[in-house]
Amino acid sequence: MVDGLPLPDYTDEKLKAMKYSDLKAEDWDNYPNPKPFELPAKLRGKPLADQIAYYADRAKKNVDSEDVLFFEHLSTSEWEQAGDIIVDKFADLLKQLKEKRQEKRRITERFEAEIEAREKAVRGKSNLFDKKFKDMQISGQNVLKGGKMI
Repeated sequence: MVDGLPLPDYTDEKLKAMKYSDLKAEDWDNYPNPKPFELPAKLRGKPLADQIAYYADRAKKNVDSEDVLFFEHLSTSEWEQAGDIIVDKFADLLKQLKEKRQEKRRITERFEAEIEAREKAVRGKSNLFDKKFKDMQISGQNVLKGGKMI
């Protein structure tokens, strides 16, 4: 990097010496000055998804130059595959969040139904006790007045 910008593929002198047809004929994925990178032995022959998972797990801990080099050395088609894999992983994560939110809501609804049933039972008993206490009060007042008991 120079002044926070990535290094160009070619020096000005080399670029001036090149023909446009040579540049045009180059593969889009061509890196004229690639940094050396070798895939770890345990990842060789593994699917791209496993390789991405390996470097994603490493990046969670600490990003180093090897992680960056892995992504720098992906071809355009591998980049597209990697993008699809990452989008799928993100979609799975969002689906899991949605399912957990729905599960939380179902649990809450069951809890609220239980609270409602308990409140109804307590309210019913409370009303029954209130009626009995009111009857007792009326009976007590009648006794004190010398009236008849109910």
